[in-house]
Amino acid sequence: MKQFFIFFILFTLSLTLVSAEKGRKEMPKEKEHSLVRVGILQKTYPLALKKPSEYCLEDGYLYKSTSYKIGDMNVHFEKKEDVSALEGKVVLVYGKKDQDLNKIIVKQGKAPSDYGREASMMQIRGDWVGEETGFDIGHSSREKLKNVTFLRCSKIQEFKGLNVKKHEKEGLVEVSFQNTLGEDVNNLEIIAHYESIKGKPSPYYKKEAFSTVKPWQSATVTFPAMVKEHKRYSIRSVLLQAYEKEWVIEIEESL
Repeated sequence: MKQFFIFFILFTLSLTLVSAEKGRKEMPKEKEHSLVRVGILQKTYPLALKKPSEYCLEDGYLYKSTSYKIGDMNVHFEKKEDVSALEGKVVLVYGKKDQDLNKIIVKQGKAPSDYGREASMMQIRGDWVGEETGFDIGHSSREKLKNVTFLRCSKIQEFKGLNVKKHEKEGLVEVSFQNTLGEDVNNLEIIAHYESIKGKPSPYYKKEAFSTVKPWQSATVTFPAMVKEHKRYSIRSVLLQAYEKEWVIEIEESL
């Protein structure tokens, strides 16, 4: 009886160890990509109002930033690759979100003494500039760059789920978004941005919202190319946006 009891304990213990080992093997691996962002890949350039390609810091030297951005987020490529063929196109950027641009900027030569002076003298609205530069175009500081987020890109590919058509004769613009992301897209907004034709420039917006767009389904909306309220407005761009924990859709297509 005693031998049977000992055998039972050893047998139970061995099952527990096997189960634990199996559990360790089946534990999901950390995701290679913690964020997927959908937007238009744009080249950065010096003295841009937002996300310039370089900054003049407190020491008077220029520091190279990222060569590309998507929306208002810098994109840093973990591996050097030529993505020029994707410039101006809607892309899927896979990667991990990081903060503090000081981690990736590279020191260049001494900045000219008048660097950014002419650009800073223009009449500029506050929402046109980035927080890290403000109205002192092209200039920033180590402290301000600590607050700048960027995306460490590990993979990039073209996104073919957006189709924007202008119907000139009918005076309409048709926007169609097909969900190729493999999961539900919730709270998608498709927004038409208009600007007044005469008088003081002023914006006007029309918006359509979709609670859920399931995988491979499409969300389609048609906007008038011209709108008459107290002024006449002409459509300038369409914006698609949706935000989840692991992905962001933020596409602005100019017309």
